[in-house]
Amino acid sequence: MKDGRVIVVSAINIVDGGMRTILDESINHFRKIENEYKIVYLVSQDVADSYQGIEGIEFVSFPLSRRSWLFRLYYEYIGFKRWQLSAGYVNVFLWLSLHDTTPNVFASRQAVYCHNAVVFLKLNIRHIFLAPRLYIVSLLYKYIYRLGIRKNKKVIVQQHWFGDFFQSYTNRNCILVARPHFDLSRGNFHAKAVKSDSFFYPAFPRVFKNHMTLVNAFKSVPKSTLDLTLSGNENRISQAIQKFCAKNTCENVRFLGRLSRDETLSRLAGCKALIFPSTLESWGLPISEAVALEKTVLLPDLPYAREAAGDYCNVYWFDPYLTESIVDAVGRYESGASPDGATGYVKKYDEVITWDEILQELVS
Repeated sequence: MKDGRVIVVSAINIVDGGMRTILDESINHFRKIENEYKIVYLVSQDVADSYQGIEGIEFVSFPLSRRSWLFRLYYEYIGFKRWQLSAGYVNVFLWLSLHDTTPNVFASRQAVYCHNAVVFLKLNIRHIFLAPRLYIVSLLYKYIYRLGIRKNKKVIVQQHWFGDFFQSYTNRNCILVARPHFDLSRGNFHAKAVKSDSFFYPAFPRVFKNHMTLVNAFKSVPKSTLDLTLSGNENRISQAIQKFCAKNTCENVRFLGRLSRDETLSRLAGCKALIFPSTLESWGLPISEAVALEKTVLLPDLPYAREAAGDYCNVYWFDPYLTESIVDAVGRYESGASPDGATGYVKKYDEVITWDEILQELVS
């Protein structure tokens, strides 16, 4: 073992979604420095199985990590340190946590990638009934984020507005904004496009994804069609959406079911436009993908969406809390009205794009 040259990346809570993409990208880039450092990834059993046989990185699985939050917290504050002692990894140069928490471990330097914006959720009584676990997590996360946060050399976030939350607990120089970068040219998704004359909203049913407001808006525009990546059986929220559509005879809303990432990109490449009414995101992956595919996007006029769109001009903005505003944005697009254009964003903190740049910031 390279004495004192060990990098540990903990990601036991990441299996799919946007953060799985970030995890995969980090693995590809950390392999570039395998000759300089011993690289160890702590992951769930699913991730370990998917990378079985890869060279240059050691994967250690924690099968219980996805069973409950209690196991997750145990590993973060007790279990990881015990693992270090038993495995002989007490002389760690860098410990990078890819999922929000600052673990209690032995390391010369630490860094944390914070991506869950749940602390900013605005939930009403109906939301609490539909997603009680999310409500509890939203209350706890502000304390989870703060616990041990000052140990970190860098606190990595995806957007500047999110960095403001952490600056109050750390300092400006500690915040690093890592804007996700997407190159979809290799996938040739335009050639694989699934042609459709529908608006497309790829999102799992969670209260902040704002599906109900969206389908309520499309009830008022029956000539426009909407494709959702829902089956109607995922959870209470999905069931409520399907029940609403059935009750109101929303024949212009189609339930496609869950799609793989490649299937989603093919649908996105061939759809009429992306419409993305989510009220809260740490980034908004489909927005970046739609921009990379040069699609028209209809977005909520919120900080995360303004940063995700950047200087992209083919945008129609709306108020995500008002059904009438969504109807208006759809109507303006359908009538051929000019897009509203880019709003831009203010750069407050150091900003990087590639994992090569992130690594330079962490190991220099």
